[in-house]
Amino acid sequence: PYDFDYLDSDKILACFEKLQNAGIGGVTLKTDVDKATIDEINAVLKRIGDRVANDGNTDNGSYSIGSINWEDASTRYYPKSDLAAPIIGFSTADNSYGVERTYDKYLRGKNGLTITAKDANGKDMLYRNSERIAAIDGNDVYLTIDSTVQAIMEKHLKEMCDTYEVANRGSAILMNVKTGAIIAMATYPSFDLNNPYKIVATDYLETQKFYTERNNIYTNDDGKGYAIYTKMPDNDKLLVNSFSEYLLSDCPPQYKEPFLETRNLQWSNKTISSLYTPGSVFKVFTGAVALETNAINVGNRFDCNGGIEVGGSFLKCHTTHENGQTFTMAMMHSCNPAFVRIGQAINGDRFVEYLRIFNIIKGSTTGVDLVGEAQSTTITEKTPDLYTTGLASSSFGQTSKFTLLQMMSMCSTVVNGGKVIVPHVVDKVVGEGNEIIYEYPTTSVRQALSAQTSQAMAQVLKDTAASLGSKSAYIKGYEIGGKSGTSQKNDEYSIKREGSGVTRDEYVASYFCFAPANDPEYALIVMADQPNQDIAYYGSEMAVPCARSIFLDSLPHLGLYPDNSTVDIEDLEITMPHLTDNSIFNVSQTLTDLELEYEIIGSGDTVLRQMPEYGDKVRRHSKVILYTDDTNTQLVQVPDVTTSKDERFTLANANAILTNAGLNYVLSSASINEPDAKVTKQSIPAGMYVEKYSVIEITTLIEQADG
Repeated sequence: PYDFDYLDSDKILACFEKLQNAGIGGVTLKTDVDKATIDEINAVLKRIGDRVANDGNTDNGSYSIGSINWEDASTRYYPKSDLAAPIIGFSTADNSYGVERTYDKYLRGKNGLTITAKDANGKDMLYRNSERIAAIDGNDVYLTIDSTVQAIMEKHLKEMCDTYEVANRGSAILMNVKTGAIIAMATYPSFDLNNPYKIVATDYLETQKFYTERNNIYTNDDGKGYAIYTKMPDNDKLLVNSFSEYLLSDCPPQYKEPFLETRNLQWSNKTISSLYTPGSVFKVFTGAVALETNAINVGNRFDCNGGIEVGGSFLKCHTTHENGQTFTMAMMHSCNPAFVRIGQAINGDRFVEYLRIFNIIKGSTTGVDLVGEAQSTTITEKTPDLYTTGLASSSFGQTSKFTLLQMMSMCSTVVNGGKVIVPHVVDKVVGEGNEIIYEYPTTSVRQALSAQTSQAMAQVLKDTAASLGSKSAYIKGYEIGGKSGTSQKNDEYSIKREGSGVTRDEYVASYFCFAPANDPEYALIVMADQPNQDIAYYGSEMAVPCARSIFLDSLPHLGLYPDNSTVDIEDLEITMPHLTDNSIFNVSQTLTDLELEYEIIGSGDTVLRQMPEYGDKVRRHSKVILYTDDTNTQLVQVPDVTTSKDERFTLANANAILTNAGLNYVLSSASINEPDAKVTKQSIPAGMYVEKYSVIEITTLIEQADG
């Protein structure tokens, strides 16, 4: 924003001189100026007026002073600042984005007006009729966005992007698959709606391209790109006192263009404006079409020898399955050769036909009620290699490009009964007196799949989510379906990671999931564009845990509660009862009934203290320490059960280490029946001293490539 703190009398006089010499009658210096700033500038102008009056001449150092005028304008204030910023958008005198733009005709009110008669000197004429037209307020636009779920999504999306150093932003969408209502939609990093011109995304690749590749005009000791305003020519600083204002004025293109492109990128809603290659998540489409057209059935078997040759190209797989695998197993294994054969069984013409039926064919959009939606790029009937490599690579999601919302729409169609539903972010528009002026209808474009195919695919994806890499999405008490994916950005630039000197391909990691699996209501898709592959880059490693965290925190809020009847008895956690002030006899019986082991410290007959404490969650067969006198609390040191990626402990290792240390643990993710799952986090840092038999929460991950 324009910084008036440094706008002194000399600079204002110099500004007037520059305008006068250029023969310019007047310019707009700034829009969206608040009342406090206006009062401050008026005080400065008064000092200028006093100075000119004291000078008494117009020849030596004084100028023909014009004036600075103010024009009243309304403005909008956004109380939640950056929450859901790309969806809500903003409205200023110069720009409008998001819902603010799409529904402006409903939001915009009308100014009031007073009509009076005036005499030749411009004074009101008494006793003449005057007419007063009252102002009309704008309408209230109600969104489908749930602010609680939105905040949850933005929190976990930030955690993922920061942990895995995602270079090109991360995005996520949570949607009701039956109505198309978008419950949450986020891009990280976001921006402040009350200060949209402030660039916040300068740590990310798309903005760094502009900052570093064009004349190297941005640098900073902490590595965050920003413009050094002090390098600009002094004469061009007369009208502005901040880099933002400078770039919006008449300045050289090498300064202005990078800023404008970066700013527009920041304002864009990546979930609808940016295309990406979905990778193995697209196998959801290929599988559904194959079942719908009877090209295959769930009992067909597919061999994999580590790859398949098509059209002179050898398409690799990350594993082998020489003894054959069913369709469900091929989905679980994310086997590329199997899906190449499935695509071939569908054939090129029918594959393209269903791209059109699902409304994701080249040039399509979802029709969401937001501006700036990009069009998909896919194979078509005119694709030269339609029946060879074009179809083959499309079958496992490596050729076509879609927006994240298009992928959400396609996957939702597969599991919602087969209906293509138009997604939307606005629920209704309410006017004066709570009159509903507009209500967004649930719009079904067409029936793309039969209910039977949809149900079969939901079961396949439920089995997939319960297997291998996707098992990290496991949430006790919920039945979830899902598919992860990792795609190469083959048609885009490769970059050199700082200090590595190595140019290599970059990746996109993603995960689609839904709940409940037997009657899908809510679906979630998470995407990380260009994570640091030195840390992780598979969808199963990073997008899956992020999705799990969002679902775990959101589903109860949305009215979907865990059903413990679906949980393996070994996975059920026990809430520690209140044991203090009870006799050892009664407490020992209670703990035995709960299948908990115990150790008694002291010679008393009554429990005075306990660990784990009342209300703590523990696993069956966990150990409890009971103090019956004022014996000092026993402390133990927390060991490290997580290491570097290449040397992570398994769950079985962690179990043994923590047990030997005198500690209990509970899981935050993968099933307890997966001893080979790798431990990635522990709730209490290694080296700390805690009470014996305290509970450590550990997070596990089942590592598997997902193609």
